[in-house]
Amino acid sequence: MICTKDTVRDNGLNIWSLPEAGCSPVVDIIAVQGLNPNPFYTWVRKVPRVDVSTTRKRKREGDDENDQEVEVMWPRDLLPSDVKNARIATYSYFSDWMNTDFKTSLRECSEQFLDILSNHRRRDEERRRPLILIGHSFGGLVIEEALNTAAAHGNRYSDIHHSVTGILFLGVPFKGCDLATHGTWLARLAGYDTTLIDVLHKGSPHLYHVSRDFWDSYEGTDIVVDPQSASIQGKRTIHLKADHSGLSKFSGANDENYLLLRAEIQRMVEDVPSRMVEVAPPRVVEDAPSVMAMKYNQAKQKPHWTVPFDRNNDFVGRNAILEQLRAKIPPSVDEYNCQRTAIEGLGGIGKTQVALEAAFQVRNMHPDCSIFWVPAVDALSFERAYYEIGKTLGFEEIDEKDVNLKTLVKEGLDRESSGKWLLIIDNIDGTQLFSGDARIFDYLPTSNYNGSILFTTRDHKAAVVLASTKADIIQLERFGRDESYGLLGKLLNETHIQNLKDTDQLLDRLEDLPLAVKQASAYMAKENITTTKYLELCRSSDVDNILDEDFIDLYRYQGNPNPALRTFYISFEKISERDPLAAAYLRHISFLSEKNIPRSLLPPAQEREATRAIGTLKGYAFITEQEEENTYDVHRLVQLSTLHWLAKTGGRQEWATKVFKRFTTIKPWEDKEMWETYIPHAQNLKKFLKHVDDITTKEELLRQLGQSLRSVSRNAEAKGMFKEALLLIEYGAQGQWDSKKLELLDGLACVLGRQLRYKEAERVWRNALELRREIGLKNHSTVKNMREIARLLVYQRKYKESEDLHWQTIYLLREILPGGKKPLSSYGHYPDVFWQEAGVLRLQACRGTCRRLYKEIIYLVISFATLLLWQERMVDLEELMLGFLHKHMKKKLIEIHAEGGPGARLDSKIEASDLWAHMIRHFTATRGDSDPFLPFYEYIYV
Repeated sequence: MICTKDTVRDNGLNIWSLPEAGCSPVVDIIAVQGLNPNPFYTWVRKVPRVDVSTTRKRKREGDDENDQEVEVMWPRDLLPSDVKNARIATYSYFSDWMNTDFKTSLRECSEQFLDILSNHRRRDEERRRPLILIGHSFGGLVIEEALNTAAAHGNRYSDIHHSVTGILFLGVPFKGCDLATHGTWLARLAGYDTTLIDVLHKGSPHLYHVSRDFWDSYEGTDIVVDPQSASIQGKRTIHLKADHSGLSKFSGANDENYLLLRAEIQRMVEDVPSRMVEVAPPRVVEDAPSVMAMKYNQAKQKPHWTVPFDRNNDFVGRNAILEQLRAKIPPSVDEYNCQRTAIEGLGGIGKTQVALEAAFQVRNMHPDCSIFWVPAVDALSFERAYYEIGKTLGFEEIDEKDVNLKTLVKEGLDRESSGKWLLIIDNIDGTQLFSGDARIFDYLPTSNYNGSILFTTRDHKAAVVLASTKADIIQLERFGRDESYGLLGKLLNETHIQNLKDTDQLLDRLEDLPLAVKQASAYMAKENITTTKYLELCRSSDVDNILDEDFIDLYRYQGNPNPALRTFYISFEKISERDPLAAAYLRHISFLSEKNIPRSLLPPAQEREATRAIGTLKGYAFITEQEEENTYDVHRLVQLSTLHWLAKTGGRQEWATKVFKRFTTIKPWEDKEMWETYIPHAQNLKKFLKHVDDITTKEELLRQLGQSLRSVSRNAEAKGMFKEALLLIEYGAQGQWDSKKLELLDGLACVLGRQLRYKEAERVWRNALELRREIGLKNHSTVKNMREIARLLVYQRKYKESEDLHWQTIYLLREILPGGKKPLSSYGHYPDVFWQEAGVLRLQACRGTCRRLYKEIIYLVISFATLLLWQERMVDLEELMLGFLHKHMKKKLIEIHAEGGPGARLDSKIEASDLWAHMIRHFTATRGDSDPFLPFYEYIYV
């Protein structure tokens, strides 16, 4: 049906002329309009009626003879008389970007054009009919995009692809235009959709790729351009004298521009018979590397499949992840670019299995999509897979000596004519991306929006580089418990997992890591044992060998380690090459407790290097950072695997020694806030004592651990540490360990006293005192040693022996402190003499530099007060309180012995008698079982 001005379609094909009745068209000529013009007036120029004789070739129904102007619509009024055997039409499409309800894209416009054109060429003679296309402005881009799609979609549009014998481009912005930037700004300001305008930006990469593919695919087609479109070397050029909009409008049959255009159209029509022979397949330029990759039949080929595994029938769960992938990875999801998605996660977490299942689901959803699989375990496997892709796609040049096959495949996949494809690159990391000759990143397709790439990686840093956006990184976590049970149910009988409690504990131990669960299932199935028995094996000392046992897995690469422990080895080796400090941190962490690891326990390094190393370990999901900054957790199987790796490579002893020495340089008991944090790591480290030969380092760790445990009143554990350390140095060389032994004896005696094991504590203190006397040690530690024995004698009600030892301590202080008056003790051993003597000694210590002796004198008097209290010598005690204690210790007593117990306070104006009375009440209430001065002794050790 012939179109008129009144029936012209805003969207579709408008046929303006057909050959005379009884004649069939020998060619279709279709002109495609630009962006947002009127479907009729795009091709119309109005001229004065005085020129009607030269403007109209035939009278039109409905013309008004009285009109002052005539509308010359050249596809209707001029061209039919000059090309009599053609079907002439124009094509219009919705492109009103200033309509707020409107949203489309170049690709949608081009696909619609192809579909409508196909509907008008359904009969066999129509499908074989030559086709000449004329594109004005944006319409030329629609033609380019449409013909690229036709070349790539074989059977569906093969008739259009092979029927195009000539194309004229009028004012087509192949390289974009400067005004697009301003248009985008104005459109956004007005709230319009900018999709169509964005693609027209100057230097647009999308336009570059569209044009590149077009010129390569239609190299042999008769193409004519005007200078406003582009300067295409080797193409015919017509020079039309008109502005941009005037290129598609002519005043009449004698219009100079029309005559130039008519000549080119007539020439193309005359050349139709010869050109129809040449167009299929398109000619390939042999010496152009970018075209060489396309030297195969560009008609649609059946989709290719190079996935090396069958579908995993044991695959379970991951539904949410697969839903994300189905929305992200099918080809053409990204309208203008090759979509890139990355799955990242710990080794053994199931990345390959998820990618494999996604590949099968995409094949079912998109039967016309080729799916290529590239294992990136190393450069050789990557290159081998690219070679297979090249062979599959029919690249004959791939075996030539000087051909770079990776470049060949990249450029081939970058073209729209390669069809729809999904490329899965499995197990890629940052080292492979950017280093060495391989540099995988250089050979990844990037420009074909009919393609999509799915990466799997253990390395978060690689995922950030590879994925299109942050939202395109999919973090794969360990199984949920239901998924773990699902996998066990696939691989085992119900009888193997009937004890749900033990099964849960086993899955906790395996941390729901899919590979570990599968390995455990394989072992249980082979040995026909239950989860209860397997849990017992895991708790045994043979756990390394159990988790290191190999098993058959048809869905993993041959040559790659299957056991859960060994699957991490690949990452360990890569980290060692890429980031030595991160490798050192990982080795160090393997000896610590798996939770709450402070960075301060790791080897010291510059902040920038340390941050990078921690980032590497976090990127591989080996550690996770807690909300508290600089505190980390390590994956249990990673820790076990690292230790196993060190044992296999002979590095366990070396690194155990390094970690021990690092720990012994830290004194956590000096910072109360860190006590609880450090203790679990020291306790875990103790398990590796057998791997360290250096006795000094081992003793230091045990002693520090004992002191830390004592500091937080974990007395039983502290006692064990001190005893083990003493046993370790028992047979050391004479004198070599004296100072260390004294520290250990003091610590052990202290915790025994806290456990109310007074007799044992006294014995240890006496051993320490004997050693001090042997080495001639007379200092504050000796005073403390004697005082502690005297205090313990009180608790054992050996009052006479205790009192004598208190006086012996006074004599020792007289020996240690220089100068002073004649000892008051010469007047007799009386309580008032004791505290007066102590007062003189305190002043001597205060004037000198003997601060530790100063404190010990005060504690000695407190100990003596305890003796008096236990003997119920209240008169002597009151005299002591009114004298020395009130004078020297009132403030401290008020702080510690307040009403309500230690920690509360009394009025600072309290009288000595009141304080004394308070102490008596406290002592009576506890019936002598509690020492009111005990908090002072606790203070000493803290």
